[in-house]
Amino acid sequence: MTSSSSAPIAPPVLVVRPDPVRATIWGALGLVLAAAGIWLAVDTRGDPIAVLAMVMFLGGAAWFLVQWILPSRYTVTFDDAGVHMQLPWWREPRGIGWDQVHLVQVNALAGDPFLEIQIRTAHGLDTRGVILPVGADVPAVHRWLDAYYGG
Repeated sequence: MTSSSSAPIAPPVLVVRPDPVRATIWGALGLVLAAAGIWLAVDTRGDPIAVLAMVMFLGGAAWFLVQWILPSRYTVTFDDAGVHMQLPWWREPRGIGWDQVHLVQVNALAGDPFLEIQIRTAHGLDTRGVILPVGADVPAVHRWLDAYYGG
């Protein structure tokens, strides 16, 4: 979609957060999945497959619950300095400066939008991917990137 070749002028800062309604729905579904996983593991008296299913259900539930309970811990910010991400498992936000970015685009992974960022490294190009928050305003991300790169 976009690549950096000149020094673009950044539009106003865009902060992408979880949508409260979708995060609530998916958080509630996560609680149901977690309960189902625990029930399955208990009902089968610790069958290894059931325990594995429980771990997967709990992981999925945690992913959505964090976005529901702590939406400020899951943001992606676009500004004139670069892309900054605050994810639940990072203590501090991390960023990628536009001077490092070769290509940035929004793709889908299993139906969920994610940001694909190719960055320049000493060894060539490397790709980073960041799953956008639940219910993220993907059209706003497209508009911001188009405005930034003059697309």
